[in-house]
Amino acid sequence: IFLSMTISALISCILVLGIILNKNYETNIQKENERTVNSFSSIANNIEESLAKYKNLKSQDIISTYNSYYQKDDFQFAYINENKIEYSVNKNLVNNIYDEILTVKNDVFFSKIVQVEENYYLYVATAFKDDITQKIIGIKDITYIYEAQSEIKFYGIVIILFATLFITIISFTISKNITKQLEYMAKGAKRISKGDY
Repeated sequence: IFLSMTISALISCILVLGIILNKNYETNIQKENERTVNSFSSIANNIEESLAKYKNLKSQDIISTYNSYYQKDDFQFAYINENKIEYSVNKNLVNNIYDEILTVKNDVFFSKIVQVEENYYLYVATAFKDDITQKIIGIKDITYIYEAQSEIKFYGIVIILFATLFITIISFTISKNITKQLEYMAKGAKRISKGDY
């Protein structure tokens, strides 16, 4: 009784924690993805308009200005023109998904999460409306979501350990009370069998 109650309670706690963690992760990623795509779509349009309007300026300078402004939000940009990376703060970040970005069409937002070393990045990319060979990539550092997930997991494990201890004590007490009457009856039956009526 004791073991079955403890094990079933422990399995239930682990399953509930797993479901909560998974749901929390999916919700956070979905919200971040929507938020990033929404803000990136207007930024990409602005960058495209700026590049068309200020042709006398270098594309790197224009995108660098946007990059500097949005860096406070852990957002950075890369620019590909005719299959060459013309601007990127960190070319390694773009090289990770370079082939996939090249296939992006205009008015389509490519979105992907990639782990680079210990950090996680959300990539959003689109091609320019007037020229599909020009692509703008937004790279958002979303490591904080994974750090929060690890923290929740840690606290969840601590809660499970305390819950297991509590359930162990309760199940031991309940099983002891249930079997106490059976032990009493068993002792009585032995005494009767020995002739002590």
